[in-house]
Amino acid sequence: MPLPIVDYLKMHYREPEPEFLKMAPQAEDPATRRAIVEGFLRSRIVYYPGAGNDGQPIKLFNRVHAAHAYVYVDYLISRERLHRNLTPNPEDRTCGFRGYQTVAILDLAPEEIAPWPRECDLRLNGVRRRGWFVTKDLRSYAALYVFERKADFDDEHGARRFALLFIRADGFAAYDAMFCQFRSKARPFCVVVQDHAFGGNWSRFDRGHHLELIAKRSRVWPELLLVAECSRAWEGYEPVRVDGEDLEPERGGMHSFQRSLYRRER
Repeated sequence: MPLPIVDYLKMHYREPEPEFLKMAPQAEDPATRRAIVEGFLRSRIVYYPGAGNDGQPIKLFNRVHAAHAYVYVDYLISRERLHRNLTPNPEDRTCGFRGYQTVAILDLAPEEIAPWPRECDLRLNGVRRRGWFVTKDLRSYAALYVFERKADFDDEHGARRFALLFIRADGFAAYDAMFCQFRSKARPFCVVVQDHAFGGNWSRFDRGHHLELIAKRSRVWPELLLVAECSRAWEGYEPVRVDGEDLEPERGGMHSFQRSLYRRER
C-alpha cells in the first residue's frame, strides 16, 4: 500500500511551534507586532498562488505540524470576503477552519512583508498578457491571521496555532517580491501548483511557465511542490517515493483534483 502524504510529512517534517505564534495574544503592541511579522517571514512557509478559499494544503500540513506559516495569494478575493470566510458565524460549517478560532488579525503594509524597492526577475516584455485579468481598480491588501485550536480539539487534530498571510495580488509578482529579492527574509518551503483553464491567471504556475521562470532566474527554489493532476511539476522535481513506491495522492480544492508531493532533486 502506498504511504499517504500526511504520514510521510509526519515522519520527516514535523516541527515545533515557532516562537512568533506564542506572541500572538499581544499583537497590539508595536514591538510585538514587528516580532510576529519577522518570525512569520523566517518560518517554514507553504506558498499557494491563485489559492482562492482552498484550505486543503493547510489541513494537510497542519494535521502533522509540518508547517505553521502559510501564504495565500489571489487577486479575486476582496478584504471583506476574506474576513467572512475566515471568521464565519459559528453555525456556518462551510467556512473557516474546523476546530480553530482567530487569536490575532494584522493588516500589513507591503514594506512589512517584502523588501522595497524591488528588482523584478520578470520583465514586462515577458508578461504581455498580464493585463487581461488584473484591473487598475484592484484594491490590494495583506492580512495576517493567527489561529488557535479550540479547547475541545487535541494535538492529533492539528497544531496549537498556525498563521495565514493572505495577499490580494498577482501570484507571480508576490513570489518574486517576497522570496527572490536581495534582502528577502522569507523563503518558500513548499509551493502548491494547480492550474485551471479559466482560473483567472494570466499564465500557468506549472512547468515551463512564469512562476518556474522566476524561481530559475532568482535561484530560489522550494524544497517541496504539492502538484495537482492538472499541472506538471517543475524541472528538477521528482515524485517522493518510499520503498520504490510513489506516495498516495490527496484530493483537494474546488474540483477535488488529486495532488502529489514532489521533492527537488537537483
